[in-house]
Amino acid sequence: MPEGRSQEILENFLDKKRIRRRAVLETPHFMSLPFILSRTDLIATVPHAIGYAYVTEEHASITLAEPPLSLPNFDLKQHWHRKFHNDPRTMWLRRAVAVLFNDELDEWPKRPGRARHEDKRR
Repeated sequence: MPEGRSQEILENFLDKKRIRRRAVLETPHFMSLPFILSRTDLIATVPHAIGYAYVTEEHASITLAEPPLSLPNFDLKQHWHRKFHNDPRTMWLRRAVAVLFNDELDEWPKRPGRARHEDKRR
């Protein structure tokens, strides 16, 4: 149960839909999940980028699956102090973050009717 805004959004969404999960294991960090998942029949709900990173040759038994329901989207916003608005280093960092977190680079299809990524391995 990591703390964070995306986790809070997911939990609130599931509560509103009256969807209850039966958690049998909780871990304080995502990094332990590939080892747990590759050795059990458990499933995990993780942010997309983390799940996508788990699908490697080292953990070939892990399958990445799209959730069975449409989850809510949320905006990722950057904040900085106005005195750093024109600072070249801060501008570079903001551009790098904007490039990494955008819908155009998301691996999941966005439009209905497009093929779904049922099993994505690198």
